[in-house]
Amino acid sequence: MKYWLLTTVYTSDGDTDIGMYVKEHADIFAANGHEVLIIHGRKENTDNVTNISDKIRLYTFSLNGRESTKFMGPDAALSFEFANEVIKLLAVDTPDVIETQEYLGIGYYLLLRKYAGEPLLKNIPVIVTSHMPSFIIHAHNHSPAFRFPQYWTGEMEKFSILAADLHISPNRLLTQLLKQQMPEAYLKQTHHIPYPFRATSHIATMLPLTEDDICSPENFYSTKYKIVTDLIATSIASKELPVLRPQPKHLPVKPGMLEDGLTIVIPYYNMGAFVGESVESVLASSYKNIKIIIIDDGSTDAESIKMLKNIQEKYPAIDIIRQSNGGLSSARNTGLSNAKSKYIIFLDPDDTVHPDYFQRCISILDRYENISFVSCWLKYFGAEEGIWPAQNPEVPYLLYHNTVHSGCLFKTFDILQTGGYDRSLVYGMEDYEMAINMVSKGYHGFTIPEALYNYRIREQSMARGFTDDKKLYLYSLISQKHKTLFDKYGAECVNILNANGPGYMHDNPTFPSRFTKKFTSRTGVGRAIVEAVFDKYPRLHKLAIGLRSKMRNGQ
Repeated sequence: MKYWLLTTVYTSDGDTDIGMYVKEHADIFAANGHEVLIIHGRKENTDNVTNISDKIRLYTFSLNGRESTKFMGPDAALSFEFANEVIKLLAVDTPDVIETQEYLGIGYYLLLRKYAGEPLLKNIPVIVTSHMPSFIIHAHNHSPAFRFPQYWTGEMEKFSILAADLHISPNRLLTQLLKQQMPEAYLKQTHHIPYPFRATSHIATMLPLTEDDICSPENFYSTKYKIVTDLIATSIASKELPVLRPQPKHLPVKPGMLEDGLTIVIPYYNMGAFVGESVESVLASSYKNIKIIIIDDGSTDAESIKMLKNIQEKYPAIDIIRQSNGGLSSARNTGLSNAKSKYIIFLDPDDTVHPDYFQRCISILDRYENISFVSCWLKYFGAEEGIWPAQNPEVPYLLYHNTVHSGCLFKTFDILQTGGYDRSLVYGMEDYEMAINMVSKGYHGFTIPEALYNYRIREQSMARGFTDDKKLYLYSLISQKHKTLFDKYGAECVNILNANGPGYMHDNPTFPSRFTKKFTSRTGVGRAIVEAVFDKYPRLHKLAIGLRSKMRNGQ
């Protein structure tokens, strides 16, 4: 058997419980003739491969210099790079099983990639062994578990435990604590396999061990080997994608018959300079069973009207529906009411998509019965560049900040259950409200951890005039409309707000919020506000630096 172990802790002496577990596990399996690869990642590492013995190899990698560290915090970036390293290794070798610790959620992105359909992971079971997740440590230490990035690291750990093909706990008390901390998640059977040694660090102090929680190396091997070989022999693809806090599904209203294929709805208002590029990206898609509908929401610009005429002449199969100006939600709803296919996406006329985005989304929706819409990461282009690592639309965080973008791909049947986009959201956030609406009715979503949607940043875009006052107004409308869901998770939302400040000021939970600092003076509070503004508007920051330089030079 080829056995791969993922860990953030490994030393030849095994001086921590996780490190000792990895060392003992590798030694025991190697002594029984199995090949073990230890994949050890952490910031301080150097990239290296070492032969520990003729049956054990140590593969180390460093987080330093990785592109992911530019748009993700350290814990999330480390998990993301674990997935990248494993997939890189899978291109040249194939293990029978992969095991990862739950701590810091290092298996999170590997499991997301597996559920997203990564072919190299398709037939490889992934085991998660819980040692002591950080969300239990925070509760024990009375530390702020809702503060970013600690909160999101805990969410990654919880998903990893839930999403694993097999979950193992070395301690029965730990299993009970996990069920208390994850009350809404359906935990697959947890196998109790004691450590082949006596734990000595925080695990032992927090969870008193009994004789039932320690076993001999021989018993450890025989128990573990049987469970793993049974898993390999019986592992089948899941028809449901793990959701940490699933909501009850509302009884559906059946629409008319829907045809195979995808409808792309492009709401359009005076966007002649960009829509051609959007249409071309759609036509370059690897998924070909498509129908494009452009909703002209009362365009007044002569060049934009002319562009629609040119598109219709060049592509007669594209439908163009004209209506008086009613706003973005109205235009999207017109497209929804005219869709006849099983799947639908709303593409802004200045955005573009990766050629494989549609196919990737539809494959996920076809595979999982409990998933109704799919999103992905955003790649910014135009006036600014960068990556936004969107997250799975999971409550309660979804109630604090939007986790998906406007270009989600839906099952048409399921989005029809919401009644369409809310026209009262006149300033925006209609895509955010739709995500909450879907989840509140039990129609859950998934985010592909890859940048497959290109979001154009324009100086004159609608988002540029999106003031904080407008955001607060829209937040109030959304919370009133979905009061039942907000009431259900009110305590968690308050804790997240208290720990991190307003959601509209913080769109990435993998980084700390500037509002988590403790200030002792008004100057400190003012500095925090200025820093938050500069974070949001980097050009303003550059201007301020230039003005300060001129003032120092007496100009």
